[in-house]
Amino acid sequence: MQSLTRQLALEHAYAEAPKEACGLVVVHESIEIFYKCSNISETPEETFVLNPDHYAAAEDLGEITAVFHSHPKTPPTPSPLDKMGIEETQLPWVIVSLIDAEKPNWHTATPTNWKAPLVGRPYCWGLSDCWVLARDWYKKHRIILPEFKQHRPRTPKEFRQNPVFESLTSSAGFYEINKSPENLQKGDFLLLSFGSPYLNHCAVYSGDSRILHQPYKRLSSCDIYSTELQNVTGKAYRHYNWNS
Repeated sequence: MQSLTRQLALEHAYAEAPKEACGLVVVHESIEIFYKCSNISETPEETFVLNPDHYAAAEDLGEITAVFHSHPKTPPTPSPLDKMGIEETQLPWVIVSLIDAEKPNWHTATPTNWKAPLVGRPYCWGLSDCWVLARDWYKKHRIILPEFKQHRPRTPKEFRQNPVFESLTSSAGFYEINKSPENLQKGDFLLLSFGSPYLNHCAVYSGDSRILHQPYKRLSSCDIYSTELQNVTGKAYRHYNWNS
């Protein structure tokens, strides 16, 4: 980042504190620009979700060369979520820590092909949620699921009002099967209803009466497929390309 870009980013970080600030570095006609973005995370003091409308607008302006965000209360070391974002965007991430108000601490991290573990991931809408976890599980088993970014609601609140899983299963290569536990096999895809009349959560049946999933605002886990979880399972699917 050039000095003026860094100055504008820092001013944005201070203005947004104690929330995490975010923005993009854009090059337009050989000129580097800091594009200020809004953080639409439901927990903005802990993480950030960059407004996708702002990302699209920045892309229209020029070439995005880096992602910026602040750590108001922690060092600039990339968190696990940051590392996931760096690999997802395949861009450098510039992080500034505001712990020392007199001397902001900067760090730039670049993609390294880091892989997040399937169990123990923190939750973040759009970056580390139940669909992303399922996508990564299938990818490890050589099945590529669509990103569906154009169908994804901007926020968890919007998703809760209009879950999209059922409408996307067919185009992702799944067909519906009998959801009874005795019929399930490793690799089946489950849709569940957590605190809602809608099927607003997905999981992968990983075999041995366990499911892998990313609960809302919790670490991802491989849990016993208990009676309680079975009771909130609405539908089950199998992928056409799955070979157990």
